[in-house]
Amino acid sequence: MQDNLTENWYWYKRMPEGTVCIFRMFGTSPQVLVPETILGKRVTELGSYCFSETEKAESFEICSDSLAGSEAEKRFQILFSKKAIRCLSGEYLEKVFLPQSITEIGNCCFYRCNRLQELTIGNGLTAVGSDAFMNCRKLQNITVLGSVTEPSGLKQVLGQRSLETRVEFVVNGLTEAVLIYPEYSETYDEIGPAHIFELNIAGEGFRARQCFSQGIVDLAQYDAVFLQAQAEESVKTLCYMAGMRLSYPIGLREENKRKYEEYLKKYAMRIVEILVKERDLKLLPFCLEQEYFEKEEVQKGAQLAASMDWTEGAALFLRTQKKWSEKGKREQYSFDDF
Repeated sequence: MQDNLTENWYWYKRMPEGTVCIFRMFGTSPQVLVPETILGKRVTELGSYCFSETEKAESFEICSDSLAGSEAEKRFQILFSKKAIRCLSGEYLEKVFLPQSITEIGNCCFYRCNRLQELTIGNGLTAVGSDAFMNCRKLQNITVLGSVTEPSGLKQVLGQRSLETRVEFVVNGLTEAVLIYPEYSETYDEIGPAHIFELNIAGEGFRARQCFSQGIVDLAQYDAVFLQAQAEESVKTLCYMAGMRLSYPIGLREENKRKYEEYLKKYAMRIVEILVKERDLKLLPFCLEQEYFEKEEVQKGAQLAASMDWTEGAALFLRTQKKWSEKGKREQYSFDDF
C-alpha cells in the first residue's frame, strides 16, 4: 500500500453535538493545519494537552485524511512504529493554523510548545482553557481570521500571553488591521506579616490587553494607551504600534492619527535605524511614502542600509531622494517660468 506521507493522522472523539474533538495530531511537518472537518464532521474542539508533549487523551478513535476505522488504526501503528510519522507536539511545532470551526481550546493545549512562533485562529473561538499557552516563549505572531470589528477569542488568548505580541486581522485574504500588544510583567510584593501580597504590573501591555468590549477590540481605548506607553515602552515597540495603526487605519480617529504621526517624526532617526536593522520592507516603504522622515534621516538610512549590504533598503531610500530631487527641479522650473 502506497502511503501519502503528507497527510495527517488524528486521535479524535465524536462529540454529542455531532462534532469532533481532536486529542492528538501526527504527521511530518512542524507547520500544522488543523482540518475544519474530519469524516464529514466539523472539528470544533482541541482537547486538553492536544499539542503538548504530555499525553492526556481519553478514549479515542484514529483516522487520517483518507482512512478511518480498523484499517486506519493498522496503518497508523505501522507508520508510527517505523517513525514515518511523528506526534505533532511540543518543541517540534513552529506554526499552527486553526480553522474558523474551532470554538474551544482545551487546558494546556500548547503547553511547552517552545518553538511555536505563529498561530492562526478563527473569530469563532469562544473558549480558551487555563494555561493553554504556558511556556510558549516564542509565540509573538497571531493571525485572526475575521474583522477587528467582530467578536473573537483574542482577549482570552492575549490574557495568557505577557510577551510582546503582534496581532493581524485578515478578512477575505486581506489585512484589515495590525495591533501590537507590548510586553508586561507581574510581580508580587509581601506587604504584611500574614503573607499578604500586593500585585504589581509593569508595562502598558497589560492595559492594552484590556481594550475589549463584548469580545470586540475597542480601538479608541487601544489608541489611548499609546500616550502612557511612551513613558514606558521602547522606541521599537512604539514605532510598530504607531506605524501599524497608520498603515491600517480602520477606526482611527484624526486626533490619534496626529499623535502617531508626531511620534514617528519626533524619533525619525532612531526609527530609521530600527527599520533598517529589521530589514523591514513593509513599514519602511510606508513611512517613506508618507514622508515621515526628513532629508537627513533618509540620507542616513541609505548609508546604513548600504553598510549592512541591504540592497533593497538602500534602493528605497535612494528612490525617495531621487523623487525629492525631481520634485525640487519641477518646482524650480515652474517658479522661473512664472
